[in-house]
Amino acid sequence: MLKLSRTQRMFLAVVGGIALLVGIGALSAALRPAHNVIQVTLPQNEYTEETKYIHPLKERLPLVPCSYNSSQFSCEGQIYRYTKGNAVTSTFGIDVSSHQGEIDWQAVKNAGVQFAFIRAGYRGYESGKLIEDEYFDRNMQGAMDAGLPVGVYFFSQAITAEEAREEAQLTLSMMEGYDVELPVVFDWEVITNGDYARTANITTLGLTDCVIGFCEAVKEAGYTPMFYQNKGTALSKMDLELVTDYGFWLAEYDDLPSYPYHYDIWQYTDQGRIDGIEGRVDLNVCLTDLTAEGE
Repeated sequence: MLKLSRTQRMFLAVVGGIALLVGIGALSAALRPAHNVIQVTLPQNEYTEETKYIHPLKERLPLVPCSYNSSQFSCEGQIYRYTKGNAVTSTFGIDVSSHQGEIDWQAVKNAGVQFAFIRAGYRGYESGKLIEDEYFDRNMQGAMDAGLPVGVYFFSQAITAEEAREEAQLTLSMMEGYDVELPVVFDWEVITNGDYARTANITTLGLTDCVIGFCEAVKEAGYTPMFYQNKGTALSKMDLELVTDYGFWLAEYDDLPSYPYHYDIWQYTDQGRIDGIEGRVDLNVCLTDLTAEGE
């Protein structure tokens, strides 16, 4: 009989134990009933804690294709119009801030301007501080005295929904006492000329969350919410199906817009010239009746 050393006996015992376990596992698998492997995928409108959506169950809506016919846009001088049949169905307007300085609002109206959006304030792109626009009250009162319907916008550099709501609350408080007929707008823009922008690493979910936070606060206060964005950022860095129920103000500086989905206002240049304003100003054509949306 072959005599094994103690080490050899221990090795054979370990190998035998492993073989026994493998056999039991195979037998157990053979005896289990067959089943399909199910891969669980969360619906796109349900988010983990990390996304920090303040409205995690907000309904995802299909995007509405753009229905405007490019042949129905026309431009006379620097004023764009949109016509259906022989009727002009659009309105022409501007958006202003302290950058425009003192404005002669009656001259602005006489130049053909039909509406105005006034900046309430902004958030510092490095400091994150909220700053009120020093010309807000003068511009609001001047535009209204000239008989122009007004809307209000806030230049955001929010990085969370909570910050966006904070911006909305400041805007709403500054609007008190004014008859704001047009939407209250969330204007978040990419900063490209700064050494450091606090928004540089914001994600698609994060930016969409900021839009929702601001717009829902505006809606809760009884006003019509809207968000402003350029074509490139809207298409590449926003979850548009979650914000399609808000008004959209498109910035696209070209002879004709090519954005594929619905928009309410088209900002077509930041190089406009209008009587009553020294320097350049943004020009816009509004394609829907914004005064009726909040009713």
